[in-house]
Amino acid sequence: MRRFLTSVWSVLALVTASSHAAGAFTVCFEEWPPYAQVNQAGRAYGPSIDIYRQALRQAGIPAATFKEMQYNRCSEQLKQGLIDMKLFVLDDELPGQPQLHEATEYWQIAAIVRQDSPLQHYQSLNDFERARLALITGYLYPEPLHTFISTRSWPATDPSHAYRQIASRRVDAVFLDLLAFEYSNRSLRLPLRSLQPVVSRLPVFAVLSSRHQDLPKTLDAAIVQMREQGEIDRLYRKHTGRTLTQWLHYAGPVEPVSVNKTP
Repeated sequence: MRRFLTSVWSVLALVTASSHAAGAFTVCFEEWPPYAQVNQAGRAYGPSIDIYRQALRQAGIPAATFKEMQYNRCSEQLKQGLIDMKLFVLDDELPGQPQLHEATEYWQIAAIVRQDSPLQHYQSLNDFERARLALITGYLYPEPLHTFISTRSWPATDPSHAYRQIASRRVDAVFLDLLAFEYSNRSLRLPLRSLQPVVSRLPVFAVLSSRHQDLPKTLDAAIVQMREQGEIDRLYRKHTGRTLTQWLHYAGPVEPVSVNKTP
């Protein structure tokens, strides 16, 4: 199987390299620590940046430029052909655009509570029936989670604001990405913890502009090879202290999200 994928990658990489030789290849993303963020010098970094930079090199694109921009603007520029690739897109979120099928990130939505919360594990949304929940402005969740949160929500400007609201007891919990919380709270040091297992786990993908119809196959093959060789786990450990495999195990098994409706 690996030999077959390597052969496919080799052929497609030659085609891709010739088609991109004339211009720069640009990747857009909305900042999502620790997966992808920007340092003070304006340089993008994180496991996702390293993974896709390496996969693109294997696909014959040696000098990709990574640009941070607002999520919807990133989508619009991709559809207009002004950007070559966008990171962190849900499956079929941008119909008609060429999409990868190998995920290197997962949106793992966890319940974040105070250290002294009586809740020790996540069991169901019904445990939060009477809770005050922080909702980040502009943040959209999959259903039925979004409806559940929005009817009990208190506004927060960003994740750090939500975490501080929980710590100060203004709200009881927030539902946010597990890795993002664990990474952020290393520096914030607030008396908070995440509940396991996570509420929901959704793979996210890279999507390309319409002119790159064959590139997803090339990048999927490169990502499979990187995963089999342990390279994706290595890059996650480098940036987050844990491999992707360890993060998925830490997050725990995921059951379908459901809400018991009271008569």
